[in-house]
Amino acid sequence: MATLRSLRELVRDRLDDWAAPPLWSDSYIDKALNEAVDEACIRASLVMDRTSSLTQMQLQPDQEWYALSPLITKVERVYCDGEALEHLAEDRLPDRWPRLVARKPRGYLLEDERRLRPVPMPRESIALALVVYRRPLSPMAAPDDEPEIPELHHLRLIDWAVRCCYLMRDSDSYNAEEAARFEAAFERSFGPRPNADVHRRRRAGRPVTVRINPAW
Repeated sequence: MATLRSLRELVRDRLDDWAAPPLWSDSYIDKALNEAVDEACIRASLVMDRTSSLTQMQLQPDQEWYALSPLITKVERVYCDGEALEHLAEDRLPDRWPRLVARKPRGYLLEDERRLRPVPMPRESIALALVVYRRPLSPMAAPDDEPEIPELHHLRLIDWAVRCCYLMRDSDSYNAEEAARFEAAFERSFGPRPNADVHRRRRAGRPVTVRINPAW
C-alpha cells in the first residue's frame, strides 16, 4: 500500500530531483499527487460510495431540486424505502409531470450530475439513499495517508504528478514534451477525461420514459 511519503519519493526518483534544494517542493508534489487521485476518480470511477453522508438525502414536500455534492462524479442508483427508483428522461415525461405528488417518488431526474429531482414529489418528508461514484472525501496531507482508490492503481498516480511537475512555470523545470508523455501514460491507465458530450451521452443512454400511475 503506497503512502503520500512513498509516492512523493517515487516522483522524485522519476524526476531525478534529489539535489539540495530540490526543484520541486514537497508541498508541490503532494498537491500534484492529490490532483492525480482526483483525476483518476473522474476518469475511471474508482471510488463507489453508499454509506457516507454524501449518499443520504432527505426530501421535503415543498422542494423540487436537491444539490448533489461536487465530490460526486456519477449517480449509479437511487433508492427509496429499499426500492430502486428509475432514472427518468425529462424530455420524455408527460406534460403534467411537474404537478404529480405521491407518497413517495418512483423515479428521479438528474441535471449534469449536480442536481436531482424526485418524480413524483413526495407528500411528506422521506429519505433517499444514493449509490454514487465520487472523488476523495479529503486530500492526502499526513506522510502516512494513503490514496482513497484501490491499491492496484496507486503507482500509476506517479505519471500525473510528474506531468504536473514538468508543467511548473520555471526555466529549470518546465518541459512540455515530457509533460505530454507522462500525461499520455496516465491516460492509458485511467482513460480520457470525460467532457460535456460524454456526460450527455451517458445520461441519454440510461433514462427511461415514466409510466404515469393514476394512483399517484
